[in-house]
Amino acid sequence: MALRHPNLPKASLHGKELYIEGETKPYLRQPGETIWLRVDGLRIRRGYELEDQVNRTGDMVPIEFLIGNASLEGSNRIGIAGRNVTTNMPIEFQLRLVAEAETNLYWHITIGFHLDEQSAARDRFWIIARCMRQHFDDVLAAVRRGHVDSIRVGIATTMWMRSERSTVSAPRTWYLVPHTDRESIYPKLEQGKISSLVWEERPDARPSHAAVDGTTLPKTRLALLRTLVYSVLGIWLAVGAVLVILVLLRR
Repeated sequence: MALRHPNLPKASLHGKELYIEGETKPYLRQPGETIWLRVDGLRIRRGYELEDQVNRTGDMVPIEFLIGNASLEGSNRIGIAGRNVTTNMPIEFQLRLVAEAETNLYWHITIGFHLDEQSAARDRFWIIARCMRQHFDDVLAAVRRGHVDSIRVGIATTMWMRSERSTVSAPRTWYLVPHTDRESIYPKLEQGKISSLVWEERPDARPSHAAVDGTTLPKTRLALLRTLVYSVLGIWLAVGAVLVILVLLRR
């Protein structure tokens, strides 16, 4: 029986060129590259997890992060060297908060691949981005208001590419590659930096619940009170006019 997750082919580094067992052409790191992502299906995930996720130790601490479905702009894609990956492989994007003391993780990006134990249909790439409190709160607040459909993320990276890359405008594939020091079913993680994080907010045509409860409602009550006062005054003036006419007719 074939293994659900066979090891990736062996990889060896010769200078700046990476060779994969069974392939003849090498891979090269490409400096100064920017991967542009569009992240849709934005939602906020909350819960609890162990404080130290690497060693699975520590207390259970509350977590909150933004999650969405990412796609590369244009016809570009992410692949795995030595393994055929479908062109529509899902990419899960997470935006997480980084502690103030972890300055080395400010705007940091980690890219990896998840193999599901039960179904290949749930295999996916994943990208975890980290930012500071102010920027994190800005994004979450915009999403909570319901005015944001997607965010656009630029990732500065030196991920591997095939050496025969053609023109600048041609579709590109950035690769995760096997480990060179051991065999594994998982490719090596790649790192990068967020170079851009932008979104567009739709103007709200209707007042929000907060506006109705806090600002609009008192103004509405004042307007109703004024209308009532004017109506009462109008009635009294009308009654007074009728009385004057009656008095004049009796004379």
